[in-house]
Amino acid sequence: MPWGKTSSGFTLVELMVIVAILGIFAGIAVPSFTDLIRRNRLQSASEEFYGLLQYARTEAVSRGRSITVTQNKDGAWLVKTKDKVLRQQRFTAVDLQASRDTLTFRQNGTADAALAIAVCAQSTPALVRTLSVENSGRVSLSSKTQEKKACATS
Repeated sequence: MPWGKTSSGFTLVELMVIVAILGIFAGIAVPSFTDLIRRNRLQSASEEFYGLLQYARTEAVSRGRSITVTQNKDGAWLVKTKDKVLRQQRFTAVDLQASRDTLTFRQNGTADAALAIAVCAQSTPALVRTLSVENSGRVSLSSKTQEKKACATS
């Protein structure tokens, strides 16, 4: 190459510095992104379970008969009448820890007893959202993901 011309481009050293900087940024970003995914899975599952409870209550009122929400031996949650399963749902990304195994909504929409459910991320048991059902049948979901020890693995 003649002495008068300049080269446009990167030298090997400059390229290595850029790759190193990108590696550092990726190392910082990946753990934050993983936490975001965990929180989104927890939020999605807790909202699905909230929907399942709302469905059971609505069916009790519209059918004019009691509807039961219970967990079967395989871990799936069932919404059923005395003789028919209306809906079955499995929650794989979270652990559900309920204060009771069975909840029944009466034909007027009230619950047979209050219920509290901790929805916990399997990979991070400290991340929890709570659902509660009052005797009136009102179902509520905590608005934020909390960090608690409610779901400590045994």
